[in-house]
Amino acid sequence: MTATEATKYLQDRGFTVETKFEESNDYAPNRVIKSDPSGGSNVQEGTTVTLYISTTKDTKVVPDVTNMSEAEATAKLENDGYKVEKTFEKNETVAKGKVVSQNPEAGSSWSYDKPITVVISDGSAKEKAKMPDLTGKTEEEARSLVESVGMKVSQVTEVYSDTVESGLICGQSYSPGAVVKEDYEVVLKKSIGPEPRYYSCNIMVQAPENYTGGAATIVLKTLDGTELYRESAPVFPFNINLSQIYGVSRGIVEVTYTVINTEQVVDENGNVTVQNVPKQDSVSYEVEFD
Repeated sequence: MTATEATKYLQDRGFTVETKFEESNDYAPNRVIKSDPSGGSNVQEGTTVTLYISTTKDTKVVPDVTNMSEAEATAKLENDGYKVEKTFEKNETVAKGKVVSQNPEAGSSWSYDKPITVVISDGSAKEKAKMPDLTGKTEEEARSLVESVGMKVSQVTEVYSDTVESGLICGQSYSPGAVVKEDYEVVLKKSIGPEPRYYSCNIMVQAPENYTGGAATIVLKTLDGTELYRESAPVFPFNINLSQIYGVSRGIVEVTYTVINTEQVVDENGNVTVQNVPKQDSVSYEVEFD
């Protein structure tokens, strides 16, 4: 038998096999000359059988070049004195340019005048893709990145996020760096900003500096102008105690009041008199809600 045939035959029957090489003029290269124990012996299952394989001065044990690159395998075999023939095949597990298999197999005794055939992957196997980090991307950008690794976006859900700006991606169903395959589906989470909460305002409004009494109105409103509270004819200092303010944490207090200005008035005859003239004035300032 050839070394390969004999090794497989013995391993299929529960034996452990090791090989040794001997020069022989009676056997073709890579053939079994003898075995130890010899054929026909009664031995226990699992016994190690040593096969003595024929070589000549013109043969050498073939090295293992599987999983080497095409260039590495060629250089290795040619440096050992062998001729190399190459074939290519589609392969789903071995990367492009790597040796899938060789003939004869590694460990065989082979003549220098016979070529060794190496089978090389043509690269049809897809590289394992890794899930990109989509945090902080727009939905359009995220979809493009997902498609670039052969995946699909199956759903986009909107969620509150305290850390990611509204409108940007803040979550994904596969963690960044996870190994993914073509046609996997991913669910994206898009931020709609921090979750709104209820606030309260408990402040003491002081009288304006030039207020001397009389009509006044206090208004509390949001920064965008939505009125939250109004009180007319207050007594200063005036306490605003308002709860259940939804979704905003700051506001504006605006105090409108009447001031009396002393002015000189000239009538149609040119007479000058001093009169008290009422005018509207106001002050406003921002406040923090709790």
